[in-house]
Amino acid sequence: MSEEPVIIRKKKLIYILKQDSVTVYVGGGQWISYNQYNNWNRKGITQFRQIILKSKASEYDSAVDQMSLAYECAIKGVGTIKPKEIEL
Repeated sequence: MSEEPVIIRKKKLIYILKQDSVTVYVGGGQWISYNQYNNWNRKGITQFRQIILKSKASEYDSAVDQMSLAYECAIKGVGTIKPKEIEL
């Protein structure tokens, strides 16, 4: 049984939040995946996810802002394709 992702839209960005990963659409057909396979522990991903969930609509609404947050949370992202859960 798979969990239902939380989808948050902020300006041009789309965040898809799951328990163990965050996928972000940054525009231009580019998607970034932050998941446990590319990071040494889950703490950073959990922190990233919680900050996005609690953020205001005007926070983390640009690619630079979300990449800065990833840096602060000490997580690395990799390019990926559009997830099946989302319709643009």
